[in-house]
Amino acid sequence: MTMGCSQKTSWESYEEAANVKGFPVPEEANRMDRATTNPEMDYIQYSLPGVSKNDQLPDKYINEIIEWGWTEDVTSEQSDTSDPAPRIFVKDTTRVHLSLHNGYLTVLVPTQDASLTKPKIVDTNN
Repeated sequence: MTMGCSQKTSWESYEEAANVKGFPVPEEANRMDRATTNPEMDYIQYSLPGVSKNDQLPDKYINEIIEWGWTEDVTSEQSDTSDPAPRIFVKDTTRVHLSLHNGYLTVLVPTQDASLTKPKIVDTNN
């Protein structure tokens, strides 16, 4: 039986993110997009083979982020949606929101108040 060649991320080697000094991203990730029109946030999407929005970030990657001097902010987790909440890491005064999507990884840095990155719910029934 011949299997198709499906790429998976190895989570073995890392390089510095383009938008966050000293924050690791998998070396095999390819930069896709960077938000430049939103003054409230700076984010970059990296294509990453074999990942899904329902996946958890591997412990191997979390440990690497911690080794680079970041601390996870577990108090900021959102539990009001069915989608996995972004993982948030803090170093000095910088906060990084990290999330997996289907085929890519997003590295988001709020440039103003962190509450601005939370989705606002608008009630259209009134």
